[in-house]
Amino acid sequence: MESYEELAALTDAELVAIFDQDRHNVVVGKQWYLDELTRRRADRATDALVRLTRQLAWLTFVIAALTAVGAAASVYVALAAG
Repeated sequence: MESYEELAALTDAELVAIFDQDRHNVVVGKQWYLDELTRRRADRATDALVRLTRQLAWLTFVIAALTAVGAAASVYVALAAG
């Protein structure tokens, strides 16, 4: 790899293949393990945020539907009493 642009242009699969091929030529320190743990934690946090966002969207839809039902019921009662 000669430049950052070449590295950035690689697909994930290509990058993993290069990593697997060169793994015997690399000495990893403790920081690599800490970085990997941090990355995994970030992935879990991202997954949790996506789940919460979906739940929030669903709840928003339910609240909007219930609000519409409540408004329709109020109009019906107002017209029936009228």
